[in-house]
Amino acid sequence: MSDNQKECKSRIHWWEKIERLAEGFAQAINNKLGRKKGFIELDLKRLRSALELYEFNWGQFKNDVFGKAAEESRIDRHKIASLYILAFLTKNPFEIMGIHPDDKKVKQEHLLDLNNMYLFFANELFSLVFMRDVVFSWGEKDIPFGMGENEKAWFMILLNSLKLELELESSKVTQFKESLVLSLSQTIYYIEEIYSNQD
Repeated sequence: MSDNQKECKSRIHWWEKIERLAEGFAQAINNKLGRKKGFIELDLKRLRSALELYEFNWGQFKNDVFGKAAEESRIDRHKIASLYILAFLTKNPFEIMGIHPDDKKVKQEHLLDLNNMYLFFANELFSLVFMRDVVFSWGEKDIPFGMGENEKAWFMILLNSLKLELELESSKVTQFKESLVLSLSQTIYYIEEIYSNQD
């Protein structure tokens, strides 16, 4: 672990909340599905591996962007959310259980079906829930998240595309491309700008 990685405060400030969020998310999805078609299972080892991947990329990103000023420089919540989401999409801490492996292959357009969304795109949906909590609860007051179901579905289609891109690059992704972090970060920024102002 590099010096920059040691300075990452995520384990102190975020990690317990993320684990509780993930556990509650799995329970809520399984309650919604009722295990008729299948269910999801949270793999805590993969979730913790996502934290390590986040920490590594947090340090690398700061070094790449700020150079010698990395230690005293900070990145905003949109980039933090982006780095975490990419780590979740790489490590896939939620796994489909209780159905035949051949039935796990669902095309992106089927994401618009809510039942498929909850079961087959759990990692993308969790990333959306995480983004909402990090970005929209950052300040002193809780801001309403006015993103509609259709917009949520299209954002998850984007996340699914990013996940497939990461899988194609390598089965052992360790460093995210700077352009990928910045693009997702900018998307999250615009989501906040548009949807945090709605009732």
